[in-house]
Amino acid sequence: MNISAPQQRFEGMTSEIRQKYPHPESITGERRCKLRELLRVYASDCARARCYLVEDDHVAPLEWKHRHTDFGRPKIWQLEMTNNFSQNHYLPTYQYLLQKMEETEPQITPGKTIMLEVTTGSAGIAFGHVGQLAGYPRELFAPQEIAKNDPARWALMKEAVEGNDACGGKLIAAEGNEFLASAIRQFRLRIQELGGQQGRKEGRFALPNHSLRAETVEACKQSLLEAMRNGDVPPLDAAIVGIGNGTSAEAMKQALKQHCVTKPVLFGFEGKHDPGLWQKLHGSLPAHEREDRVWMYGVDGTGNIDMDFRFVEALLHEGALKDILLISRQECEKMFETLNHGQTVEHTMGRSSAAGLAAAARVARENNFRNVCCIRYDTAAPYGSSVPISSNPIDGQTLYTSHGNWSNHTDAQDYGKDTVFR
Repeated sequence: MNISAPQQRFEGMTSEIRQKYPHPESITGERRCKLRELLRVYASDCARARCYLVEDDHVAPLEWKHRHTDFGRPKIWQLEMTNNFSQNHYLPTYQYLLQKMEETEPQITPGKTIMLEVTTGSAGIAFGHVGQLAGYPRELFAPQEIAKNDPARWALMKEAVEGNDACGGKLIAAEGNEFLASAIRQFRLRIQELGGQQGRKEGRFALPNHSLRAETVEACKQSLLEAMRNGDVPPLDAAIVGIGNGTSAEAMKQALKQHCVTKPVLFGFEGKHDPGLWQKLHGSLPAHEREDRVWMYGVDGTGNIDMDFRFVEALLHEGALKDILLISRQECEKMFETLNHGQTVEHTMGRSSAAGLAAAARVARENNFRNVCCIRYDTAAPYGSSVPISSNPIDGQTLYTSHGNWSNHTDAQDYGKDTVFR
């Protein structure tokens, strides 16, 4: 059976953990502490930075030896958070969340307590991987629309969440036309089925709640600082972040205070499908500007949710964001296709990352900034209808070709059907 390139990376990078702790659901006491520490080591020290030169109509990657050369043009420092076994910026978050939950919530029992979470993709993949390695049954709620529009993302979430461990997990498709709001509603119903607050006190289930916890911000901040240190990033004029639930934006705000001598400006960006924060700042979006569907998961599509994300509200209240940039799908796709072509899976960037790079280039040009930064949130693997398959010596490396296809891939629908997750 074929194996996806992301799954091969996960299995390869975590082989030591899985060999030492083949049944993490039964581990307690001092051995549990050692498992947590090993997870921490694997989830940290993975961040770095890429550098791009901003030209008049495009951005060009710079080699390490040229990143501090003065070309007389702005540079973008893309903080890479994908150099880990989940290939996205949420891996350190879930490792840190789980550690804090086990330290402060004694009712949580590995192997028995069900971890419940809501996601649009990247968070769910990291949630599934960490849950497997730590020995928890998992239930993940995600909008059904993802399976329709980006089946590769759905297949990779399913692979990570349902796993092949003793505890296992479920990826649950939330039906409805409200995107993430539908998943949140089904998630809340499941909490009630498990006994609500009483069930939580009894350890029947636990809630990482990655979009609401301060621990998420702390983990993301430390990863950003690690990327700045490892990437030898100079003092910055500005930083550009996707909005979404606000955690990475708040983390960037805090990281900049520690990294920079001067006070850099913080910008946000959103896609044009449902730019909730932009509308709060500027009013209603003109009809001709709105795009037809969510295409940048985790960054747009949150404006229709019947809840306030605490970190988004805090950024608004403090006036921490200079402005919000709206990024069109066309603008993002140009960056996505150009810079990903011919790259191996781990060296690609996802749409949210490409949109951030496009936003950073616009900010640098319009404000005559010398150094700006953005985040590489994920790779191109979860986008489109094809799942990249692990390479072999005969076929060579799996490379991105174009429009969601890879030199070695399988149809995402077939991969999801044929793969057995025990």
